Amino acid sequence: MRATLRTLFVLLIVAGCGDGGTDGSPNGAGGGGVDPTTGPDREVVTIYFAGTGLTVEMWQRGASKFERTETVALLHQFHRVEPDYPNHHKGFVNGFPSADLVLTRAEWANQTDRGMAVLEEVVRTTDCEGACIIVNLVGYSRGGVSAMHFAHQLETNQLYAELSPKVGQVNILAFDPVPGDPGGLLASNLNLSPGVNYLGFYSIDERSTLFHAAFPSIPNDVGPLREFFSVPGSHETLVGNTYINGHRASEGSDDVNLRRLPITLRRFAVELLGSSTWGHVRYNGDVDPSLDLDWYGPETDLTAIRQQFVDDLSGIYAIDQSLYRDMRETSFVRIAGLDIRDAWSAGQCLNAPTESIASANPRCTYFRPNGYGSGDLGRSDAPFNDVDNIRNLNAVDGDFVLWDLLVEYGSLDVDDDFVDYADDNCPTVANPDQADANGNGVGDACE
Repeated sequence: MRATLRTLFVLLIVAGCGDGGTDGSPNGAGGGGVDPTTGPDREVVTIYFAGTGLTVEMWQRGASKFERTETVALLHQFHRVEPDYPNHHKGFVNGFPSADLVLTRAEWANQTDRGMAVLEEVVRTTDCEGACIIVNLVGYSRGGVSAMHFAHQLETNQLYAELSPKVGQVNILAFDPVPGDPGGLLASNLNLSPGVNYLGFYSIDERSTLFHAAFPSIPNDVGPLREFFSVPGSHETLVGNTYINGHRASEGSDDVNLRRLPITLRRFAVELLGSSTWGHVRYNGDVDPSLDLDWYGPETDLTAIRQQFVDDLSGIYAIDQSLYRDMRETSFVRIAGLDIRDAWSAGQCLNAPTESIASANPRCTYFRPNGYGSGDLGRSDAPFNDVDNIRNLNAVDGDFVLWDLLVEYGSLDVDDDFVDYADDNCPTVANPDQADANGNGVGDACE
């Protein structure tokens, strides 16, 4: 193992992680329940990878360049670990420096090392046996690509041969993963193992040059969550930027209506990470209700909770659509004062200083459904609308697909007993032991 890296980065990343309430409730808002994942036989490690130029402090509104809080840093800040949940662990990896437009293979590897240091420390200091660790990877922008890189390296790199057998499940939640200039990223790092859960949110209105969205290749197998969603807005809108141009304050005012998008995705993240598959991660939601970490509070009626969720989801599409279209005409990258944008046109990905291509044609992506080889990523991999199985955020299949996924895969633990709603035999009354003496499928607490 890389002892020097472990010593350095664990001191920087892991120290001082404890925060949140101490009342024993999942979201710091009263209630009860004992987390069944705590104990000597189970550990949960969640590693947050920031986007380029972003840091752990950007959960604060005043520290974020978005005017409002950035989602990945916010989730990390209020993620509850010890003393509340001693078998839960978290780490944060700051983003690559903003000046690093082109990354080397070593720089990608170093970012993974920073995350591995968190996992390595847990393996070193805990006594769980076998494949007893759930690893959650949450990333935005290059941080989303780092999450894929981490998962691939954990599975394939002999440097981590002592860590891999301890991991029983890997889960990835990615917000618009983009590698930037791909020259130093080995394409095979976008290949994920069959058992990995992956959910990615992708901006449909981003057109900045070098902002190709990266989609992983995962073998088809029964069980794991595999979902790609196209989301209105720019690259930064997904995680909290509410400037109307999607990027910078100098060219557009803050629009409060754009908060609906990051709030909805944040709520989804809280429920997904709170599920049993993701280790029952809990967030301290009573610090500031406006952060939406405890978004349905004491409400236990799933119909009412659903209505609140889908109303906000629908509200994303009720915003003046010109806001989203205008985002396609503003880029992170400027040459000679001109915005340079990418779009798929004429069978390849082209960049242009005018909006004609970028506004009318789909976004460029790195997408190879049959797997990535060892070669470089190419500018003409695929157009956004050719990605297999990608769905609109408001897709309806009998109901809103995103809501259906929450019910199927999320926590929605309205009774605070650490049993997912979909599995709870008494979902509105706490019964962590799930006792059902007469075997009728209804928990004793409800009879």
